[in-house]
Amino acid sequence: MNMKIYDRLIKGAFSPDDRETALMRGYICVKSAGGSGLFVEGHRGLTVFSSSEISFSGKEFSLRVTGRGLFLRALSKERALVAGELCAVYFERDRA
Repeated sequence: MNMKIYDRLIKGAFSPDDRETALMRGYICVKSAGGSGLFVEGHRGLTVFSSSEISFSGKEFSLRVTGRGLFLRALSKERALVAGELCAVYFERDRA
């Protein structure tokens, strides 16, 4: 993934105030963690974990990260650091 484009998408999606509001409402927020990482906040757990895909559940939306050699550099109850060669990041509306 072209990280310059990705950084613009993330910066355009949330201002610092919007990020805090989103987290308080229970939504997942993401931020670039350098050239080969993604910082995830506000997740509600892992739903898929492999070297080519990592998915997190959230409120109304799930987050799916695809790539090669993916692994979790850090994981806590609400935060994670995904590392590896990122190819795509998807927010998908959960089906009711």
